[in-house]
Amino acid sequence: MRTRLATAVGVLAGALLAGCASHSAFGPSSDARLDSAVKDGANDNAMKDVTIDQVSSKSCGDYRGKLTKAQNDEAAEVDRLGAFESLYKELKDKNDYLEQALSSNPDLQFANDSQVPKIRDECRDALADVTKDYSDLVNEIADLLVVKDTHGNPAPRLDFKKFREAITVLNPDDRDALLARVDQAERKIKAASN
Repeated sequence: MRTRLATAVGVLAGALLAGCASHSAFGPSSDARLDSAVKDGANDNAMKDVTIDQVSSKSCGDYRGKLTKAQNDEAAEVDRLGAFESLYKELKDKNDYLEQALSSNPDLQFANDSQVPKIRDECRDALADVTKDYSDLVNEIADLLVVKDTHGNPAPRLDFKKFREAITVLNPDDRDALLARVDQAERKIKAASN
């Protein structure tokens, strides 16, 4: 009788352990981890072959002219947002490429006369400058989304769809609050038109 009970308990314990090991709470299965590692390895291998010339082509030194155009107070706000958005995306893509290339192939920064650290720092600084000015413009616009038209009725300061897109691209920490302000401004204009 005790032997049967011990055997039954052993079988149940084994079944429980085997069932728990495949539960999602314990993370991905070994097959999923292997697939992920193979995919990550393929991406890393592609970046390991990056040359200094390819990295140098991602230089961010030419951004100041585009930034000056985006900062032009004489241009329409929608045009300024568009200029900031395209410049931000361009610099972010270059920055991401450089970071990925350097993490996959750290030797790039130590090669003879390598300009890679300078290029990386230049791109980080450029992205920080553009992000700050882009964020300042978005916050300035968000402070006054509704203006009065010539008849004294509430009107949108600019195209809300374009402004939402600018907020989404920038993705600031207060993104949800900014989008809520846009929604509130739209409701205010809709209520005034009824």
